[in-house]
Amino acid sequence: MLKLFTRGVFLFFILLLSACSHYPMGMDEKTWKALPSEKKAELLAQEARLKHEQRLAALRAQTAQAKAQAEVEKARLAALQALYRRLAYGELIQVSFSGGEGYFYRYKPILPNSFMLPIGTIQLIRLQSTSGEPLELWAGYSPGKLLLCSEKPDHLERFNPRACTVVIDHHWERGQSYRITVPRPWNKKRPLLKNVHLHVKYPPIRPADRCR
Repeated sequence: MLKLFTRGVFLFFILLLSACSHYPMGMDEKTWKALPSEKKAELLAQEARLKHEQRLAALRAQTAQAKAQAEVEKARLAALQALYRRLAYGELIQVSFSGGEGYFYRYKPILPNSFMLPIGTIQLIRLQSTSGEPLELWAGYSPGKLLLCSEKPDHLERFNPRACTVVIDHHWERGQSYRITVPRPWNKKRPLLKNVHLHVKYPPIRPADRCR
């Protein structure tokens, strides 16, 4: 029995090695070995050209995809800039995160981040841990009030208080700092964000805007 088992294992590894062997242009071993040296050299060169062309095609596709993504991002930024130019002072806030921890299946420090939030909007905000894991939350801005939620609120005035933290404007024209926790309604013991340093301010308006 031991000899049969040993022979079976040996044959298995022989078959495995044979399956892993590669011959140009998908040929099998018998056909490849029957070819003259000149034909082998020709096929090796042909396969090398094909692989080079495949690599170039993949690189071109990646470049085209990156260019398309850059154009989309450029259009998005242009649309945001056009929107921001139409907003009056106090209709746009800058929200900055630093310090504290987010729940990434376990608590980890978050990377500092900052975003602009126009009045009357609810937006998805993406943060990440110091090791690169993503974390998403929702932010909404109504006059004098900022919502930060672990689930999307139905409305700026209708939201789940077990999923949201409400930050009130006292001195946003000068900038105001907070220490916040963003709860999760399905797990009260493990909030989405905890002990996070938050800073909110009205960004300064441009001189041209003062003449509107």
